[in-house]
Amino acid sequence: MRGDGFNGRAVPVAALVFFMASSVLYTQNLPDRIIRLVESEYAEQDEAEAVMEYLEDLSMSPLALNSATREELEANPLLNPFMVLSLLEYREEYGPVVSFAELALIDGFGEEKTELLRAFVTLSVAEGPDARRDRASARVLVKNRFDLRRERQEYDGSPLYSYFRYKAGYGGMVSFGFTMEKDAGEPAFPDFLSLYIHLKDIRIGKGIVLKDAVAGDFTVRAGQGLVFWNSFSLSGLSSPSQAIRRPVPVSPYTSSSEDGFFRGVAATISFRELLSATLFYSNNGRDARVGDGCFYSLPSGGLHADSSSIANKDALREEVIGAVLACVFPSFRVGLTGAAYRYGLKDGRRDAVYNRYLKYDGWQGNVSADILFSYRGLRAFAEVALDMGPAIGAVAGAGYVSANGFEVSALLRYYDKKFISTYAGAFKASARCNNEVGAAVAMLWNCSSGVTVSADADYAWHPWPLYGTDGPTSSIKVTARCDWEIAEGHLMDFRGRYTGRPEQGKDAFSLRAGYSYSGQVFSFDARTICSYSGKAGVLLHAGWGYGSPSGKLVFSSGYTVFRAEEWDARIYSYERDLPYSFSVPVYYGTGVSAYAIVQYRPFRWLSCGFKWSGTKYKEREKDNMRFRLQISLSF
Repeated sequence: MRGDGFNGRAVPVAALVFFMASSVLYTQNLPDRIIRLVESEYAEQDEAEAVMEYLEDLSMSPLALNSATREELEANPLLNPFMVLSLLEYREEYGPVVSFAELALIDGFGEEKTELLRAFVTLSVAEGPDARRDRASARVLVKNRFDLRRERQEYDGSPLYSYFRYKAGYGGMVSFGFTMEKDAGEPAFPDFLSLYIHLKDIRIGKGIVLKDAVAGDFTVRAGQGLVFWNSFSLSGLSSPSQAIRRPVPVSPYTSSSEDGFFRGVAATISFRELLSATLFYSNNGRDARVGDGCFYSLPSGGLHADSSSIANKDALREEVIGAVLACVFPSFRVGLTGAAYRYGLKDGRRDAVYNRYLKYDGWQGNVSADILFSYRGLRAFAEVALDMGPAIGAVAGAGYVSANGFEVSALLRYYDKKFISTYAGAFKASARCNNEVGAAVAMLWNCSSGVTVSADADYAWHPWPLYGTDGPTSSIKVTARCDWEIAEGHLMDFRGRYTGRPEQGKDAFSLRAGYSYSGQVFSFDARTICSYSGKAGVLLHAGWGYGSPSGKLVFSSGYTVFRAEEWDARIYSYERDLPYSFSVPVYYGTGVSAYAIVQYRPFRWLSCGFKWSGTKYKEREKDNMRFRLQISLSF
């Protein structure tokens, strides 16, 4: 930092953002079960925060179960295929569901899943798509964070993190939004700007509907992810059957992550609800170290806080052209996906064993075919893709959901060491969908009232060296979970996880036991986490919260003690945060951590929040404090 550490441009912009008069996004706390699922499945902070933003948006625009189409029901990540089919059959035979108690009696739902759904669905028929056509809405979300560290790296900008997000729409047909962000240390706000215009469900002819059209930033999810899936997957949030990907060809991009999205135009057209076609074009900038007509590295993370990283910002152009065709029948779906992409400069990266088959100059591309078959609680799927080598990537599997709460899934995958698919996001154990052969299984059982048991296992074999290895390697991951609702509001959870890398002689274990209580006014949570990888790690946490009966004031705080001397024994543990934020800090070393949060909603259209958090290590030079201020508005 220079001088007093505050950039002259950042402060007035932040002040303007804080005090601009707009209108409030009414925020609510998500269910504890959802938070634990996100904590368990998404250790990466950027992806976890994007998932929580998605779920908060879902809670603000609840799905109308009595009027939603089959397509809309299947797109909801909290509903498995058996639940969707059961609900459709129930609606056809008995009409609308009038209460959540009635919903719990429908096959596949039950009391626990119904309780989980309360925050994300509505039973009001009037909330259907037609009723939303005449409704206008807008939302504003402002987040600012300030970090203090004893030994902070010298950056060109201020230590203030700033985030501004705006979204407006008219019914379910038109929406517009943009996101501006500046990381701590970056000299100007915004360092990152993302925007979009989105049209949805517009009839353009007899039997022809413009399902989605986006100009600006967007993501694409096709098939099972072997060609396009540049978005987070919600597979882990509900059940083993969700291991089957749910393609959504085009969606607006709303995250603050600066990697992995498309920038251009995209559209999906549906013909008589049987055939859909998606076309898109993207010309986006990527961070890269360039010189002499070549690029030599592709740094990720989006931090531009010194002269070197600022010079790398959007230094490389990437063009992407894609098409997705899908034909949907009552019991099965087939799809074709094509992609072509190229970098604007030659690939000058060092030729190493681990990336020898991942480099290309000029145009590269993929084609794939996928199929999904459904019958009652059974779903089977497969996708096969080729690149221009040609090299192959393939994934196949099945999932089953029974009426009595038992679910199981199995998945097989094969990715050739020469398979190139830049935007693939299919199930995988390593960073890319290449050089991997693997199998995964998962099960879940609601074995008795209030008790849910689940487990999953994945084995991967890498016949060609990965980064940091000098030969074939394998990896094993096994996880077991148990949730026990002792009484209303009282929940205990247990987690166990093993990860192994036999060829490297690495084994890691973690165990967790937790208890939480959620009442109308008070809440409490406590957990113990132990880890072992050569050396042991342990974490003890306790937190509590208070919400005033009026709902206007919420206060919470927590305290954590931890010790993990080895990096491989590090511990990830959820920390309460402000709405639209999600914290899963990594604890390494020896020390204590604490936080305090105050949220105040004086009006329905205005919500303010403040969070302080701090960590003190035995090694004093690592101490840090963080301050976060957030304002939410909607109208």
